[in-house]
Amino acid sequence: MGMLKKITSILFNSIFIIVTVVSLVFVYTMLQNAGRIPDIMGYRLYVVQSGSMEPDIQTGSLVISKRVSPKDLVIGDVVTFKSKDDSTTLVTHRIEQISKENGELSFITKGDANDVIDLEPVKPENIIARVQYDIPYLGYMTEFIKTKQGMLLVVIIPAIALLLIEIFKLIGYASELDKQKKAQNHEIKF
Repeated sequence: MGMLKKITSILFNSIFIIVTVVSLVFVYTMLQNAGRIPDIMGYRLYVVQSGSMEPDIQTGSLVISKRVSPKDLVIGDVVTFKSKDDSTTLVTHRIEQISKENGELSFITKGDANDVIDLEPVKPENIIARVQYDIPYLGYMTEFIKTKQGMLLVVIIPAIALLLIEIFKLIGYASELDKQKKAQNHEIKF
């Protein structure tokens, strides 16, 4: 039973450390990129705020995308781009058509859940990246982590708990070593 307890403890601590490290990376990335799109090793992360791409990409999904050359995009790719009306608003839609007028590319996009194509073609300079992966609901967690309560609950409290667990383990080990030393000293006296 002692071996099972050790394995469980190691597994719990490993998962706890991984979750804490991932949370710290998210927080660090969000803080470093305040007002910009986070970029980790060439990948960009952002949270889907609307249902225009459902059911393929759900609201609250964390989207992982990678910057590509506009000439490498093809019909069917899901891209994230800056809205023509507001450069701070990002839109993630599927490319429906690609046209080339006067030597300049433009992309006609549409949300999967929308009945009609987007009104304005997207210029290549407005395309941020092509979607590589999406993780449903993880976006809600990243948004929560950016709040003070989220930072406290997901990063600070687990880090303190992990530190306390390790301190208690060290105290237990030190106590056990002390008992062993006393037992050895007691045996030597007789």
